[in-house]
Amino acid sequence: MRVRMYSMVDFFTSKVRERVVLVFCTEKMALNVVSPKNTGFSILLEGLFGLIFMSNFFGLLPFSQTMTSQLIFTIFFSFIAMLVVWLQAFFLNKIFFFSHFLPNGAPLVIAPFIIIIEVISNLSRLLSLSVRLFANMTSGHALLKILSSFVFVAAIFVAG
Repeated sequence: MRVRMYSMVDFFTSKVRERVVLVFCTEKMALNVVSPKNTGFSILLEGLFGLIFMSNFFGLLPFSQTMTSQLIFTIFFSFIAMLVVWLQAFFLNKIFFFSHFLPNGAPLVIAPFIIIIEVISNLSRLLSLSVRLFANMTSGHALLKILSSFVFVAAIFVAG
């Protein structure tokens, strides 16, 4: 039974992956945004989407909490995702990867400062997105608890 279940899950995910990659890669807009050599990120994105989706889904169960409502979880996965993207970009572009941190036409006198500012801005973007996900999940969880308490109050009012 376990082998059959695994084969069904594997079949389903492979069909979904083929369909998503086929639709995503054949779209004109997607090909303008993502080059064909970078379509390997779809596996990473599928994994992250599945993990976050299932975590948030199980957070709907009573007396449970989502993993994405933990700040360390969101920070960890955002840094891992950005590290993978940066390493992929470095291996594909070699030394030209660092041109991302220095805009064209910038004076060489202030280049070290611009590079430091760009690195800090990229790292702060990761931190801010992590905190936003954490805050949204925590506030959503609190809102559901507050709204569900109104149901119990209404039930007592109607029954009493």
